[in-house]
Amino acid sequence: MFAPAGTPERHVERLNREINDIAAAPEMRTLLEADGMTAVTMTPAAFAARIKTELAQWKQIANARRISVE
Repeated sequence: MFAPAGTPERHVERLNREINDIAAAPEMRTLLEADGMTAVTMTPAAFAARIKTELAQWKQIANARRISVE
């Protein structure tokens, strides 16, 4: 889940808490596992770091394969 830049920290923290609670619910785990997925809960800072890392990896792949947006 993403929020617009500049979203107040208290709102980000609440969204994170609510989403993590939903992801940890047995019903949600059962639903996700049926499709071969696993819910992962994390802090907003950990999520931002993961996105930053993944974007860098995909940028490297796109550059190596000479993939560009048209």
